[in-house]
Amino acid sequence: MILIDAGPLVAQVDADDQYHERCVDCLKGLRELLVTVWPPLVEALCLLGDLPKAQEALWEMLARGAVRLLTLDLVDIPRIRELMIKVCRPPDGSRGGGTCQSG
Repeated sequence: MILIDAGPLVAQVDADDQYHERCVDCLKGLRELLVTVWPPLVEALCLLGDLPKAQEALWEMLARGAVRLLTLDLVDIPRIRELMIKVCRPPDGSRGGGTCQSG
């Protein structure tokens, strides 16, 4: 299972995106299930706001199961919180000014 964020969702359906070809090629070679959650889906749809055909293509990807939508529930909050603390806090442990980064 591969969790896909807004950027690749946009690149997949927007032929003018600088990463479109790379993303299309990459996703063609994947055999793992592609999944996303509502926040990146909504972000992608907003970024595609001036491209209704691209928005429709993204909805079609979901409708045909090329990308599956996972649900988030209250039981997920502790793990989400744990990950956010891990990747979005500065290395010195301070609370302000952190930039999210892979962790």
